[in-house]
This record gives sequence, C-alpha cells and structure tokens, in this order.
Amino acid sequence: MKLSAKCRYGTRAMIEIARNEKNGPVKRKVIVQAQEISRAYLENILISLKMSKLIRTVRGANGGFVLEKKAVCYQPFPDRTFAGGNHVTC
Repeated sequence: MKLSAKCRYGTRAMIEIARNEKNGPVKRKVIVQAQEISRAYLENILISLKMSKLIRTVRGANGGFVLEKKAVCYQPFPDRTFAGGNHVTC
C-alpha cells in the first residue's frame, strides 16, 4: 500500500505531537524543525488533521496542537478518510 506524501507527513506530524505532548501543546515550530516539513505545507496538513478531528488546537501564549484522543487510542490506519483524502482500509 502506497500512501500519499500528505498522508505520510500527517502521520509524522501526529507522531511528533504525541512525542512532545507531555510538555503541553506542541507548537508548529517544533513540528517543522523536528520533521523537516515546510511551514506552509505543514499548515495544510494540520488543517486537514483538525477537520478530521484527529488533533485540536489550544489557544493562547502556551497554545499549540494536541491529539484529540490519547496516543494509545489511535490505530495506525483506521477505516476512514485521512488527511491526504485517501480512504485507507486495514
């Protein structure tokens, strides 16, 4: 199964959020630096993840992104449409 680039980067962004979530909401800058994703491309990915209700935003000075559910609740590829617009069934 070949995943789109947007799907791969979306997965990487979610992993980065899960990895750093214990320190509070994760800022875009942290994801961009750790995953070497352009800021503009990451913004599109984060919007898709947010619309898919996989992540949510926390506003304010200490805001950023958090997973909608605990990391252990996610299946690698649930039977749903993901950020790349592809329907993946496992």
